[in-house]
Amino acid sequence: MRPAPPLWVWPLGAALATVAALLMLLWMNHTIGLEPPGLAAAYARRVLEAPRSPGDIRVVGMGSSLLMAATPPSYQTAYHLRWIRLSNPGLGVSFLGASLVQVEQHPPDILIIEKNLLLVDPQHERMGRLRGEVTLGLRKIAAIAIPSLTQTNQVDDALQKQDEDLSCAQLPKPPNEVDFEKYMDLLNTTYTSLQVDSSLTAAVQRLARRGVYIVILDIQRSKTIEHLTTNAKQAWFAHLQQELPPGARLAYWTSPSYDNGALYCDGSHLSPDGKRQFSVWWYQQLAQLKKTIS
Repeated sequence: MRPAPPLWVWPLGAALATVAALLMLLWMNHTIGLEPPGLAAAYARRVLEAPRSPGDIRVVGMGSSLLMAATPPSYQTAYHLRWIRLSNPGLGVSFLGASLVQVEQHPPDILIIEKNLLLVDPQHERMGRLRGEVTLGLRKIAAIAIPSLTQTNQVDDALQKQDEDLSCAQLPKPPNEVDFEKYMDLLNTTYTSLQVDSSLTAAVQRLARRGVYIVILDIQRSKTIEHLTTNAKQAWFAHLQQELPPGARLAYWTSPSYDNGALYCDGSHLSPDGKRQFSVWWYQQLAQLKKTIS
């Protein structure tokens, strides 16, 4: 009978495996390049450090794919408002955390926060982050080992590049009845948790104290979805306004909601026709805001 290995072999083996995993991760990061948050932060730094023309008012919008579907990546209006958009693929600010650092280092005149960034999904946040890290690692390995097997995700690519429009063709197909019920349950559960992203509220408060005008923007989904989430959403907003009370330098905007299904890709993200409808309201809000801060 072969003797059992010494006890010191097991911790040594575990330590060597950990070191090997860390070295592999460092090598993958070096080989593949910046991860999505780093790409977004690099874009944020580039646009925020760009020189301003005389009289320009810089407006930075940070939001989820709802903001991406509703607004262009950047433009300058006749009111000398220069718009810059930074987009996040899901709830919370995690993907845009490094971009938020850039915003604090180069504060705009106006910061518009789409409300999805302030939401916290209590059930899925940790697991979602873990799944994302594992998926990213597997994609990196696949890209190194078998590049031809690596498929491009159009929505992820657009969100990483930050300077593209989001089309209906890039979004998943509209949910079936079962998926729609799960989606409503997720939204209502998220709202009723009454949780708010504390890192973002703290940054908003710091920026407001430095003179930045803050807007919390609610881009409404279809009337059907808004009706099914009304009570939970109102309770969440009441809680949010206790943490971020409206005042001289902080306002809340709510966009129109439509009952025409053709104005949405999937009941949530605006279609090109919906974007045109939204833009009428949007430009009016920006023009009024320009008067407010002038």
